[in-house]
Amino acid sequence: MNELAKQFEQYMAVMTQERFSATPLAAEKRLPHFLQQLYTFYRLRMGVRTYLGVFVLDQAQFKPSSFVKHLRQLPLDEMEGYCLVAQSLPSYVRKKLIENGVPFVVPGSQLFWPALGMAMQQRGSWRQPLAKTEQLSPSSQVVVLHALTGHIDEAITPRLLAESLDYSAMTMTRALDEIEANGLGKVTREGRERRLFFPDGRKTLWEQARPLLRNPVRKAVRLMESDVPVEFRLLAGESALAARTILGYPPTPIYAVGREGWKVVQKKGAEVIPVEEPGTCTLQIWRYNPALFADDNCVDIFSLCLSLQDVRDERVESALDDMMERYSW
Repeated sequence: MNELAKQFEQYMAVMTQERFSATPLAAEKRLPHFLQQLYTFYRLRMGVRTYLGVFVLDQAQFKPSSFVKHLRQLPLDEMEGYCLVAQSLPSYVRKKLIENGVPFVVPGSQLFWPALGMAMQQRGSWRQPLAKTEQLSPSSQVVVLHALTGHIDEAITPRLLAESLDYSAMTMTRALDEIEANGLGKVTREGRERRLFFPDGRKTLWEQARPLLRNPVRKAVRLMESDVPVEFRLLAGESALAARTILGYPPTPIYAVGREGWKVVQKKGAEVIPVEEPGTCTLQIWRYNPALFADDNCVDIFSLCLSLQDVRDERVESALDDMMERYSW
């Protein structure tokens, strides 16, 4: 192990109060020779988490813009992320790395690693890197919906969230940071694990989170209903609202799928129909998998409200109000 790796281990142990280990990682043959001349690679471990350590060999030749391009070729398989490590970096370079969201560590001087939920100012004082946001990210929204639909009864770890929601543990860690930064939940630490809980109950969470939640619909297309596999015919939009209230059903059914479901439909050769025809349906492609919180073959009521919140139709608005008033918290 070289001296920089030892300094990294010692610095991270002091800064995080966690044991970090850095193990040399042989450069893979598939990596271009020029990358092997620019960087050495280490497997970084913190508890059960594994990251790729990219150690800069020549700080004077290092360029942030080039590194961002090099990321596509780095051996990130089976890693939860990466971190750039250098003996020193000019202030201009550090600024560019932060602007591009590149985690980096200069042992003994500076740490910027949002995935760990912390960053360090130049003079050594700690601060939380995340501030309140205008909207939650889709992954953070999924965690909030997981709680709203009654699936979080006690404090939960990023690892358990990842297993339940089919996201990486690193993504769920970032979600905890964002949720905490927006004052929607509380994050505590028990030993090496961080845990998220919502102390004020689901109704309060909905009221506080709603202004930050996105319309889940990324886009909608019209297809022949026969081209949509039965397992992807999850009622959404006015079809789901009609199933839950006295609202009349729309002329053609409306379904919702996530990104992966949409890929399956596309692979089956479904053709987009430009005009309304007999036998067609509307398929909404969502920012997250709507099946995660489905109930009675309908999308969950919270996502349904968000998907229809911009519809200016008194019938729809009245039905939404009725649905939420009857909801049992």
